[in-house]
Amino acid sequence: MKGSNDNNKQAGTVSLVGKQVSSTTYDEVFLNCTDGYCVFDEHHSLQAFSSDFPLLYPTIKDRIVIGMSYTEYMRAFFDCNAVRNMGPKVSADEWVHQALKIFEQESAQHTHHLHDGRWMRINMKNTSSGQRLFVAMDISSSRENEHALRQSHERYRAFAHLAMDWFWELDKDLRYIYHSGHKESLTGYNSTEIIGMSRIESIDGKALVSEALYEHNRALREHRPFDLVLAWKESDTNIRHVNIIGSPEFDKSGNFTGYMGCGREVTKEILLQSRLNYIAGHDDLTGLINRRMFESALTEKLQQSVNREKPSTLCFIDLDRFKLVNDGGGHDAGDQLLKNIANTFCEILGEKALVARLGGDEFGIILHMGINEALEQVNHLISHISSSPFNWKQRKYTIGASAGLVVIDDQCDDISVLMSHADTACYMAKNAGRNQTQIYMYDEYFQDPVSVELKQVNLLKNAMDNDGLMLYLQPIKPLQYETTHTHFEVLLRLQGSDGQIKSAGEFIPVAEKYDLMQHLDKWVLHEALRTLTFMMDKGLDVSFSINISGNTLSNKDSLNVYRSVIEESNVSSSLLTFEVTETAAIKNIETAKKYIADMKAYGCDFSLDDFGSGLSSFGYLKELSVDYLKIDGSFVKSMANDATCKAIVSAFNQLSHEMGMETVAEFVEDEKTEKMLKELGIDFAQGYGVGAPQHADVWVQFLLENKPGLKKAG
Repeated sequence: MKGSNDNNKQAGTVSLVGKQVSSTTYDEVFLNCTDGYCVFDEHHSLQAFSSDFPLLYPTIKDRIVIGMSYTEYMRAFFDCNAVRNMGPKVSADEWVHQALKIFEQESAQHTHHLHDGRWMRINMKNTSSGQRLFVAMDISSSRENEHALRQSHERYRAFAHLAMDWFWELDKDLRYIYHSGHKESLTGYNSTEIIGMSRIESIDGKALVSEALYEHNRALREHRPFDLVLAWKESDTNIRHVNIIGSPEFDKSGNFTGYMGCGREVTKEILLQSRLNYIAGHDDLTGLINRRMFESALTEKLQQSVNREKPSTLCFIDLDRFKLVNDGGGHDAGDQLLKNIANTFCEILGEKALVARLGGDEFGIILHMGINEALEQVNHLISHISSSPFNWKQRKYTIGASAGLVVIDDQCDDISVLMSHADTACYMAKNAGRNQTQIYMYDEYFQDPVSVELKQVNLLKNAMDNDGLMLYLQPIKPLQYETTHTHFEVLLRLQGSDGQIKSAGEFIPVAEKYDLMQHLDKWVLHEALRTLTFMMDKGLDVSFSINISGNTLSNKDSLNVYRSVIEESNVSSSLLTFEVTETAAIKNIETAKKYIADMKAYGCDFSLDDFGSGLSSFGYLKELSVDYLKIDGSFVKSMANDATCKAIVSAFNQLSHEMGMETVAEFVEDEKTEKMLKELGIDFAQGYGVGAPQHADVWVQFLLENKPGLKKAG
């Protein structure tokens, strides 16, 4: 017979002990101790069968007759689909052929799943007289026991897989019937005392009252699964957090039977997340809140003003002559000045204001007062700044500040417009002679199109039309090996009418707002390819990373444009890495995924810039098939003095490597930080400590002069 799970066994030698009984006795044994049997003679013809044997196979019971051949029997078995587990789908001839091969064996065993649901084990034996004896035994009960045992094993394997600190089970009345004792319960009860207690009552008064606790109790009473974090207060200063997971159990009829659950202490994770949230919302240099947090607070304050609550004023302050300090004393001097200014703001304004560093030497303040009182406070602040020289290494710098004020009221319900008004007023203060405050008024003077933004647009367009754009390069250094190959990030600079070089941060926001970014991106690509070709012609082994803006990324035609430009340059696509910021990628996630995939298929690499700045990174990182991950400089700069930042950098690096990406650390300012990064396994470093951004011509000259002895990139 043909069936599934064939398990042929070699027959052993068995002899009769005692007097041989009559054949009638053997027939009675088979009839009473089996669920059916049949016998085929040495000519393969059906010789005999028990009356209940055909009943096992209802679809062929009427075709089973004395004298039929084994071949006929098996063909009927196949044609009528006699059992549920017929095995692999083959032709009838092949199926019968396989059955005949088994028939010739000394013994064989099959398991048949009958159409009535029972399971039968069919044992075949080739007797000494040449007959084939087939005996059926019902094994349904033993299979059910095996299935129950497997379920039990799977249940406890699931427990182990959860790798939790506590496991527990509840009955249908939500009372404990089991609690693991390998770790002390935060309820204060041991694993023996807690048996029989209500889970809700056992944590009442122990867990801190919270929405999570209410949801925990509701879910238990409503027999719903839950996954939440509860807090336990052990002392005035020590709070422990536990992740609790509960899964309701039901019987085959759908009746609730209890709960299986587990718990794991997550106090360290909660504290780390709190630290990450703080870092995400604060400027790492001054400790003030950053732009993101400031805009959130301003949105809330604007809503309060619409509801006619307490008056408030928005202030933008920009330091005057900050560049002199930065250029004359270096970045350390500039950083110290910014810290001093931040402290001055907080000391003078106190709880009357919320102060933020918006970027560079620009600060934002929400003053909890009307415009006239705010004007008085800000003037006092500016007077203090201008009358307090900044001393740095035997040099004295005189600093000033210009401020713009705008009342927060129902005349404007958009924070971007409100911030633009404050920025315009600040520009007016600078334009009027600096070191003063200007209040924004809703009149023609302040709404003149020739505002600070449009002036910046005109400056940018003029640079684009009159060769005012410049290409700068900054090296990216490998930390884990030495090479003569040099990799640069391509940076954009603009030369103003006064000859001053402006960094991208000073004009990129305006370019994005007025749809100029795609023109800038294309100019950078052309110029980068021209420079790369020139350097290669000089025998220099170099490659470039080129930034792509969110505007270009979301343009469906830009992919073909970029490919065409690269092909015309004859530069190998393998020498190009394109960088996209985390924010731009997440904002256009589906477009970014396709763009990255298509450019990688073309041969280019991709890098995700400023990773960690958005803190939505982990959920999206696995969707972006990038080659390099650039860790945001705010973490790297502080890691030498901040163990948490170091741990975050290490975690990002480990995550990247596990996902097949290499890491680049930004803002590497000194050898100490570089050494720490190397020890952590970071792949590349970039920053002033590795090499400052310089005009492309300067780097070409440097590489040519140092080519014979060049051992490391950067």
